[in-house]
Amino acid sequence: MADPASIILGIAPLCVAAFKGFKKTRSTLRTIRHGSHELSRLKGKYDIQSELFNDECEYVLRDMLDAETAANMMDDFSEALWSSKTLEPKFRAYLGTKYDRFKSTVEDISKVNNHLRDAIEKWAEHLERGEQARAGLSMASKSSKFKEDLENLSDLNSLLRTLRKRAKETKMARGQRKTLPQSILQVRRAALSLHALLSHHWSCRDPSHIQHVFRLLFDVDVGEVVRLRGIFQTESGVEDSRNMSMLQIASRDVRWVESSASESTAAERKPKHPRLQRRRDPLTAKDAISPKTLAGVRLPGPLIATSVLDPLDLRFCQDLCARFRVCGYGTGGDGRPVPPGYYMVDDAYRHKFELCPNSPFLATTSNYETLSDTVGQGSGQVATVVDQLRIALSLVRATLQFWSTPWWRTYWSLRDIGVIRKRKVPVLSDTVRSIHVNVDLRGCGQTESAKTTAEPAIATGALTNQDVDRATLTFGIRNLNLYCLGVALLQIGRWGIVQMDDVESIRRLAALPSHLGPKYREITERCLECDFGVGKNIRDIKLQAAIYDSVARPLESMIQALSLNDEQGSQSEF
Repeated sequence: MADPASIILGIAPLCVAAFKGFKKTRSTLRTIRHGSHELSRLKGKYDIQSELFNDECEYVLRDMLDAETAANMMDDFSEALWSSKTLEPKFRAYLGTKYDRFKSTVEDISKVNNHLRDAIEKWAEHLERGEQARAGLSMASKSSKFKEDLENLSDLNSLLRTLRKRAKETKMARGQRKTLPQSILQVRRAALSLHALLSHHWSCRDPSHIQHVFRLLFDVDVGEVVRLRGIFQTESGVEDSRNMSMLQIASRDVRWVESSASESTAAERKPKHPRLQRRRDPLTAKDAISPKTLAGVRLPGPLIATSVLDPLDLRFCQDLCARFRVCGYGTGGDGRPVPPGYYMVDDAYRHKFELCPNSPFLATTSNYETLSDTVGQGSGQVATVVDQLRIALSLVRATLQFWSTPWWRTYWSLRDIGVIRKRKVPVLSDTVRSIHVNVDLRGCGQTESAKTTAEPAIATGALTNQDVDRATLTFGIRNLNLYCLGVALLQIGRWGIVQMDDVESIRRLAALPSHLGPKYREITERCLECDFGVGKNIRDIKLQAAIYDSVARPLESMIQALSLNDEQGSQSEF
């Protein structure tokens, strides 16, 4: 529990008290003439921690005020500005949500320092009385305690530095307008439309099929159309009865087509009163990223009306399962050529399906496994730093693309993410593009026994309000989806599995140095704590933009830098 006095006091008086405490302890250490090597090391380490604390406080003062004023305040703790009523509001404005944590950390530093000084003063008393032997025994017995206090000071100074950097970055971020790439939103809309069509129109006439799995790959191309890739898999009750098809889905936004057509028609008609005519854009950039647009608006269009009798429209197919297995692939079951160009369409998107028969992901030497299995095998996999960063970036982009669609769980883990790997090939570089999420398509043609035998569908996780409240109030998790992303990034960085429900251990591990670098560790912690300075509601487009800017972009830069170094290194060998 916080000291009542510290609640009344602000950061400024606590800092002054800490400065004076460090000064007094240094003075006590200088008076000791004991020539032990252990004491010399203690003095050196203590001086370092004292200087680090002073530096962190001076950095904050520089950012709040200016360099000259900050230097004067650090030289003279009786400076009038230390007791000014205007200083504390500036601390609050600068530190923002980090104010209370920064304040409590300064207080903890003072407590540890006072405890260390008390022990040193008692030890010095023995020396003053000439009790050399007793002092030597006291030094030996308290040596481990001194080291523990110094380690605590080091940890607290590191926390102070992290809080100061985060506060500075948050302040800078407020002055910068972050935007979410339109490609993220386009993939999200297309994936949502595709899932709705597959779920609503799914059909299968083969009673032996116990499961239909659609694996949506994270590797997506966005241009004039959104090119999704998926692997359709059927499974029967017979051993080795899996049948797989690799599909490429070209998803075109028909709302843009209709908008352009209506504009052309309107342009042909000249208004009788030009002054009364209002200019109206078909779809502005602001509309394109608004929550209403993301929710999907059903707009009537001529494409739907003209496709009712089209045999290529898969909405009217009585056996969609069979059609996916031969979609544009040579001949059908009756030997007749199968025409290319099968599609499904709703009021927002037209999805054209094409088969990719030569995909390496369909090779008989490939295995399907979860990303949890891949990471959990540890030393059995050859994962380069670039591989790890690419997997991390893939998960970040997938979270932003699919979080609001049925393809994604609210509470998810690496067990929900699939990957396709070649057997007996430990290198991961060739399989990063195969990372995917699954959904189990259940058709009306399935029997009850088949439904109960099939594996559970991987869809959006259903959490009760009680689950969310428990995570928020008991464990302090601000956003479950981002917490799951943070845990996934932690596991990828460590290349090992951790227990997702052990929140305390996860936070402790996330604070440790990462072999992927300090920036990766910072990214992981930010996702775990939803620390982006723009709230915790992922439906807010500002938070999504902040995630992309603070997580995805740094990962992209790290990958680009490492890939460039690899290329230069390989060129220098020849």
